[in-house]
Amino acid sequence: MNTKQYTIRNIPYHLDQRLRKRARLSGKSLNQIVLEDIASQNNTSLTAQPNTVLKNLDWFVGSGPLEADVLQALEEDDKAQKELMRREFESTI
Repeated sequence: MNTKQYTIRNIPYHLDQRLRKRARLSGKSLNQIVLEDIASQNNTSLTAQPNTVLKNLDWFVGSGPLEADVLQALEEDDKAQKELMRREFESTI
């Protein structure tokens, strides 16, 4: 994937602190938090173009059949995990 490097200046102190806190609480890098925010605000995804290595393994990953109830359970768990992280984040703001 082609990427660009940006330098962002004049970040207000309160914004810097909030971004750093989110990064620390989520276990992600500050860079990842900022990239996710930029993508979200622009209605796009960070994974719009898959990595070549991952793309080459698509035939292998997920090639086994999953029953509908397993997929539903995984989706429900994913939603629950996201909700838990959202609540934890909001309680620290």
